Amino acid sequence: MTSAASAPPAVESPADESPVEESPVEGSPKTTEAQQSSIRCEASQLRPELGESSGAAGSVGFPIILTNSSDLVCELDGFPGVSYANGPSDPPVGAPAERTGERGGVVRLAPGESASALVVATVVANFPEADCKPVPVRGLRIYPPNDIGSVYVERDGTACSIAAPVTTQLKIGPVVPGRSGQ
Repeated sequence: MTSAASAPPAVESPADESPVEESPVEGSPKTTEAQQSSIRCEASQLRPELGESSGAAGSVGFPIILTNSSDLVCELDGFPGVSYANGPSDPPVGAPAERTGERGGVVRLAPGESASALVVATVVANFPEADCKPVPVRGLRIYPPNDIGSVYVERDGTACSIAAPVTTQLKIGPVVPGRSGQ
């Protein structure tokens, strides 16, 4: 029976090799880091802000800046969704931004790095009131590309309250590296 008692430790000997199996577990963070390089940025990982505005005839342009506030590397690819809103959990006001320009490439954000997209907001006072039904708004709801979550930034303005106005009230360009939107 003593030899039988010896047999279980011999069976546990492969279990003693489990630290060898733990090496892959120690290697897992490397796998995770590699996977992190290809995960998309979600709204919860991003801190939004607006860049400086510049006016043009009947419109104003400004970059939406999204900074990676997480500890993970993430990627943005494509166009963010943008809508006027009156608060972070309020519904969109009027039609969402129309995409403009060509889709850029993947923008990889390390923690603390920023990407941006240029918004052009039409002065809705130039639209016939019946086609627009203007209302005051307090900000913008921003949906990172390929995400259903959103972030909110304050920016007082006026929006068309009709969901499908005759003309476009917001345009959005693709996400690009940096803070300029271009």
